[in-house]
Amino acid sequence: METGEILAAIQEAAETIATPNYAAWLSAVAALGAVIVTIIIAIKQNKVAERQNEITKKQNEIAEKQAEISGQQNKIALFKERYLVYCEFQKIINICFHVSSGHMEKEKLIYILKIIYGINIQSEDADSYTDICSNLFIQFKMSEYQMQQAVFLFNDIEERDINALFRVRLGLLSFLTKKDNLPGTIFEEFIEKCNYFEKKYMATMKKQLNLK
Repeated sequence: METGEILAAIQEAAETIATPNYAAWLSAVAALGAVIVTIIIAIKQNKVAERQNEITKKQNEIAEKQAEISGQQNKIALFKERYLVYCEFQKIINICFHVSSGHMEKEKLIYILKIIYGINIQSEDADSYTDICSNLFIQFKMSEYQMQQAVFLFNDIEERDINALFRVRLGLLSFLTKKDNLPGTIFEEFIEKCNYFEKKYMATMKKQLNLK
């Protein structure tokens, strides 16, 4: 081999050693790209997770607000039911107040009952008087169902005490339909049962109307 050829071979070998391996470079670049892509995906996934957490938090807040609104609606409904029942008992207590205030004749009692139960019939003759008594009986029976709910709506109310009020209130109608004008023991028993119920329950029922 000529000297020139040897020098050319040495120079080519040197250049080969000094020149980068392109396959290795490509592999390194691909690995770096994979790392960058992995980092980008991780960042995206973290943002998605954060967004999902925000959505979940909002959904929980909405659910809590809906539960709060539902609770308030239930309280309003309970208050309404309790108030209507309380008013029915208060009507009987109001009758008792008038009955116990002095001598009570049929005409006066009819007048009081008409006002309390909203009966707009003039008691000018026997027929209208009978109509008033019939309407009162219907009103009494209609209110009985409502008042019986007090056992479920209020605490510690005994059904027998409610039934006692029903009985003595019907006694007033018995007095109105009698021919004589003497109530006998009807008023006494009515006043006694009403006073007992008022002292035992009415203040407690009034407190339970407050649902805070």
